[in-house]
Amino acid sequence: MIIDKANILIAYGWDTEMLDWAKEAIDSLRSKQYRVDKIIVDSESFSKSPGNRFVWETVESALNRADLGLVLLTGDERVIPATSDSSAGASSLSARARPNVILEGGYLLGTLGRERVRWLI
Repeated sequence: MIIDKANILIAYGWDTEMLDWAKEAIDSLRSKQYRVDKIIVDSESFSKSPGNRFVWETVESALNRADLGLVLLTGDERVIPATSDSSAGASSLSARARPNVILEGGYLLGTLGRERVRWLI
């Protein structure tokens, strides 16, 4: 698959360090003469969306402009596993990605196809 210019949508949670790394990686591709650009849906995107759209309509608009997807799965939330003894407290908590990131990643898969979406853990 050869793409002349790629808009890469980044789905991410709260880990801004990983998001910054992804932005820098895409910017470094651009500096090597690749024609790439990043699409990031954040609170600023919602304030710029015409007609005060709902959150998902803003996400859909961004997805419709994307050629490739990058999903950053980071351990942003702490949960008690279903198989864990809930009385163990904080020691039994495990990390998981935010549900909205998984939803956006699934939407990217359905829209762009597996060959155009990458998941980073």
